[in-house]
Amino acid sequence: MSDMNLSSHSEKQILEGCIALMQEMVYGFREYLDYIGHNEPEYEEEKQPFRMSYFHIVNRLFLWHTSHSGGTSTRAKCHELGIDDSSQDVEFYLWEDGEGEEMTNEERCYECTGYGDDYYWDEEAQEYVSACDGCPFNGRAKDEQSEM
Repeated sequence: MSDMNLSSHSEKQILEGCIALMQEMVYGFREYLDYIGHNEPEYEEEKQPFRMSYFHIVNRLFLWHTSHSGGTSTRAKCHELGIDDSSQDVEFYLWEDGEGEEMTNEERCYECTGYGDDYYWDEEAQEYVSACDGCPFNGRAKDEQSEM
């Protein structure tokens, strides 16, 4: 077992996966609220998303408890990950009519459904997209699929 070399994801993929996992947690919280009988807000202005900056997410995920966890290093790491504006917020919607709607099982292939981590939030399309190679729901071009 010690001779195995397990491949992992790039830091960019880890960031995307972390954000997707955070959204799944928000959905789980919403299900809990439904379970305890907490009603969805009646007015749209009450349906505000939870926001967290890329700066904060990148800092906690990659630089937390390191000797280079300050602002300059965090902004540099964001730039390295392709995030031009580290102060930009990621929005996590608690209520279904928000922008961050979760993919349904009908929109995932077997691998995506089985493992739950083979999809990502496509900023350009503003939707979850399958990242599985060969998946009929994969929105990436064939030459980009091997990068996932």
